[in-house]
Amino acid sequence: LAAFNGKLLAGVGRMLRLYDIGRRKLLRKCENRHIPNLIADVKTVRQRIYVSDVQESIFCVKYKKRENQLIIFADDTNPRWITNSCVLDYDTVA
Repeated sequence: LAAFNGKLLAGVGRMLRLYDIGRRKLLRKCENRHIPNLIADVKTVRQRIYVSDVQESIFCVKYKKRENQLIIFADDTNPRWITNSCVLDYDTVA
């Protein structure tokens, strides 16, 4: 779970979902189903979302508000097993 622009980002299995607050419950705004395996960690810095996959390393995701889509724009070329991640700066993840 991670906060993102007043909304909630949740890694549910292999899906990344964005929720907003409704009157009585959370409303699912959009989701991305293109993460290959289980999501281990979700981090955000400004407009960038870092998603850690258990077997495939880290994906960089951007939310396009106009199209209401979560789009993967970068991923790691080497598959790595991830249990947790740490964002060092805007362009570096460990």
